[in-house]
Parts: sequence; C-alpha cells; structure tokens
Amino acid sequence: MSESFPQMLEERRRRRDAERMRLQKRIAELSREGEDDAIAARVYQDAMTSQTATAVAIASDPATPKPDAVEASPYKVVMMPRASVEAPKVKDMILAVLRDAYPNGLTAANIKGKVYLRFKEQINSNTTTVTLGRFSKDGIVKNDSRVWFYVPAAPAPNIPQLNGTAHKLAPESSLLEALE
Repeated sequence: MSESFPQMLEERRRRRDAERMRLQKRIAELSREGEDDAIAARVYQDAMTSQTATAVAIASDPATPKPDAVEASPYKVVMMPRASVEAPKVKDMILAVLRDAYPNGLTAANIKGKVYLRFKEQINSNTTTVTLGRFSKDGIVKNDSRVWFYVPAAPAPNIPQLNGTAHKLAPESSLLEALE
C-alpha cells in the first residue's frame, strides 16, 4: 500500500466532489433543455392555433373561393411592414416579464423567450444582458448566478395618523387644526 489512509480518503472525497459537480451540471443542462422545450411547445401551439383559426375562418366564409379555384397571381407579392402600432421598448418588455415571474427568477435566455411569447418581438441576447445589467445597477433587478430576479420597489412611506385615522398631507394650517 503506497498511499496512506488519509490520502486515500482525500482522493475518494475529491472523486465524490467531481462526480457531484458533473451531476449538478447535467441537472442544470436538463432543466434549461426542459424550459426551452416548454417555450418551443408554446410557440408551436400559438402558431398552430392561429393557422387553425385562419383555416376555419376561410372554410366558414362561403364567399371565399376554394384554394384549388384560385389562380396564381401574376403580380409579385410584397410584404408590407407591420401597422404603425409602436412596440414597447425592450427595457419595458424585459421588466414586464420579470414582474410576471416575481418572486421567481429567470435566466436571460428565458427572459428572451418569454418576451417573444408575450410580445412577439425578437430581442438580441446582448441587448437583454446589457439591459439587465443596467437594471441591476439601478436596483430594479438582482442577479444570483445567471438567474435574474425582480426587486419590488419599497412601499411608500406611511401617512401620519392622527386619532387612528389616516390624513392627507395638507398645508400647515390644516395640520394644526387636525391636532387640536
């Protein structure tokens, strides 16, 4: 036996720690994969629902010609930009998603996916990270090892109470009258 007993125990502890770390990483990978699958399933379901609704609307309208009766258009199809409905700012979309998740947190990838599901807007991963960093500096969100949490604003200071009833702040003369 070349190793002493304490060295052997230390080696076994190192192997256990390495195996534990490997398993924790795999669990994190599986969790992220499951979250991504859930987002993909919702996006797919939304897409299928909108296609089904369109197909039902076309089928129920007797004035709509059947697809085989429509001739190909000789004109080039041009995609028009969306209506002039202004999309919310990226920071507002991110904050809305984090508020909805409160008290739970979300990773940047989850935030990006939920923004797409809710607002139908693609945002850049770097934009998400930079925005979250700015929110963190302002104390709006906090970060705990890749998971971002919304930090609710502190409640407003209590309104002074006189005789057990709350009073609105008023000019000095009204306050003096209330004290008497």
